Amino acid sequence: MKKIISSFFILIILVSLTACSKSEAKEKDNRTVITYWASMGGADSEAMQKIVYGFNKSQDKYILDAQFITSDYYKKMDLTVANNMVGMPDVMIMHSDKLATYAQRGILSPISDLGESPLLVKDAYSETAWGAGEYDGVHYTVPLDIHGPVLYYNKKLFRDAGLDPESPPLNKEEFLEAARKTTKGDDYGFVMSTDFINEFLVESMVEQHGSSFFDKNNYPNFDTNEMRDVLQFEMDIINKYNITPKDDYDTIGNFLRGNVAMIFNGPWTAPTFENTDLEWGMAEVPQFFNEKLAVTCKSHQFAIPSTLRDTNKKAGVKAFLEYVNQNSMDWSNSGQAPASKAVYESTEFKSKPQNAMANEFKRAVFTPQVDSIGLYSQMLYAQISEIIYGRKTIEEGIFQAQKDAENMYEAEHLD
Repeated sequence: MKKIISSFFILIILVSLTACSKSEAKEKDNRTVITYWASMGGADSEAMQKIVYGFNKSQDKYILDAQFITSDYYKKMDLTVANNMVGMPDVMIMHSDKLATYAQRGILSPISDLGESPLLVKDAYSETAWGAGEYDGVHYTVPLDIHGPVLYYNKKLFRDAGLDPESPPLNKEEFLEAARKTTKGDDYGFVMSTDFINEFLVESMVEQHGSSFFDKNNYPNFDTNEMRDVLQFEMDIINKYNITPKDDYDTIGNFLRGNVAMIFNGPWTAPTFENTDLEWGMAEVPQFFNEKLAVTCKSHQFAIPSTLRDTNKKAGVKAFLEYVNQNSMDWSNSGQAPASKAVYESTEFKSKPQNAMANEFKRAVFTPQVDSIGLYSQMLYAQISEIIYGRKTIEEGIFQAQKDAENMYEAEHLD
């Protein structure tokens, strides 16, 4: 009996200690510790570490403890959520297309929980970036950037082909003309990627053509004439216009060597081309179709979990987000385009190549807030890959993609 009573009291003590550790803000050198998760590596990680360092040096109330998770970021988040959200950070990076998945499960808190701030409002950011943080009428996140595809082009090859190196193509006709004139011998005018960059481009062109991957009710909308036109255009680039290699190709390497005139990639690739002999430029994605001004983009957003309740920690998170609003120029050094007007409207930023990405902000279109959207996208792009490599026709591929997506939708919406 004594052992049972003793064990009982030990259990009470342990539970009490656990409760204290959850409810009280941790301190280090009399400063409240704010835990921060970020899904980034490489140049992005280096740029964010500078921002974190700057914030920690700028004041003496808070210490931001940043944890950079380079792989399985959302798997780690899901496991933490499954463990009753024990160990969730105080603030975290969330990609805009993940918002619906986590917001509707009650995992996130509205950004209004941090209190009012003149720097954490719509007018302080790109309108499209700010809008990406809303789900079901509630605003959950604060944008760090907008990122999507941009056009990289070789200015020397443009000049040698009689093209103006300061006038990159703006539409389909100009793009095809530039690609034809710069395709000579072993040099190609364009290399079409078959990775996630092409995913951005396909969705961008479908949007430009006046359609969308999902209808107004968020029902899969892959089997459309607009999708057929876009995929036919990509097949024509390969088989009709002869401006791109038909086999797998080292896109970045050959662009660096001066063997390719144009490629699409993200603004984060810019540091790869800096400090080289390559004479390159960055430009907006052309309007390949004219029904709608559009470029499909995503956004790194700051989100706060619903477990954040400590008043001191909330104040610390708010202070950090306000600091980033005014001090995210370092983020642009990784090739990104910050969403804060204080940064992207500055003279310093406008002198950077990444200004091409900022010029796309007004055309930016975000994938609809659909739960499990990544799985739907995988179904489509798996079929697009089959089409591009000639293993399926366009009709066969989009029929299968639509069928797979509808089956998943029906399974997710069983009464």
